[in-house]
Amino acid sequence: MKIVKNFCMWSDLLGYGAPLKKSKWQLNTKDAKENLLRITLLEPHFHVRNNSEEVSLVLNDGIIRSLDFKGELDYYERKYLSWLSRAILNYNILNESDIKNNFYGLRSVLSIGDRFSYMNERVSMASNTIAHSSVIETLKKKTAIYSPKEFQMNMAFSKAYIMESSGSRAGLNGNNLFIDIDVLNFIKDYYEDNGHKWNRMKTIDHDDGISSTIVSDWVSVSYKINEKMTEKNFVWSVDMFMEGKQYTLMTLWFDKEKIEYNDNDIQTELYILEKYSPEDEDENFVIEMKTTPNKKKKELTETEIEEMLKHLEESYKERQRVLSNFKNYKEEES
Repeated sequence: MKIVKNFCMWSDLLGYGAPLKKSKWQLNTKDAKENLLRITLLEPHFHVRNNSEEVSLVLNDGIIRSLDFKGELDYYERKYLSWLSRAILNYNILNESDIKNNFYGLRSVLSIGDRFSYMNERVSMASNTIAHSSVIETLKKKTAIYSPKEFQMNMAFSKAYIMESSGSRAGLNGNNLFIDIDVLNFIKDYYEDNGHKWNRMKTIDHDDGISSTIVSDWVSVSYKINEKMTEKNFVWSVDMFMEGKQYTLMTLWFDKEKIEYNDNDIQTELYILEKYSPEDEDENFVIEMKTTPNKKKKELTETEIEEMLKHLEESYKERQRVLSNFKNYKEEES
């Protein structure tokens, strides 16, 4: 029985359900079409990956971003800090874009927990089907049952989803990113352990003056996670020490008032991220996370909505046509 530790961020668009209720759950209405426009405008951001190992699942107006923790200590890999930095950036881009598009932004919760895969993640249409071999080959390419292994018995996702769904009654207000203290503590324990190395990747020029070779250059590194309270913020930062030099890799500023969450047998502390200095940027480069939705929403006519949807559909098809020319690009046929 292999239980895997997993980082998971669940993000949900605010105010998405109200227009559907108003439309009595029918899509061929002005309010429902505007919701379709909303998620279609965000589609390029939904399909951005934060890490080569990240797996995401888009569910209507929500997105799950998942990364397994493998605990490498035999070689240095800073991917968990990189994933955290990019996941925060992607949340911020989605939030700002949705508000710029005249909507309400999204609320996200980042948590950590166990997951366990217990079944096949894909069953094809060919399963239990009697047909000619040529038909079977076509059916093998089509999926009948989805059950992505990354989201089977995923407690990180369950916790993030439950906490986000609690909303304002549990203190999770507005279009904010809430980070579980368990995530920060886990990262601290991992990076302050020993055995980390960094591959600086040296380039060696050849005698011909034209060609060169990239070779591995491993160097030992250590980390220190700093936590301090200021008048307004809980500040969390990561320092790396290499060959006697200190480098600040990233800094997060949270609202100092923590949310003590205790519901559905989930007991933890959540912090609202207010600003951050991303990994590998100058420490003076700071991104503000607070983006306030417009109080008065711009009204579009149904014709304007339909024209925008048509344009976005044509743009999407063109983008897929261009991407299909790339050797490694592959999508399941619909």
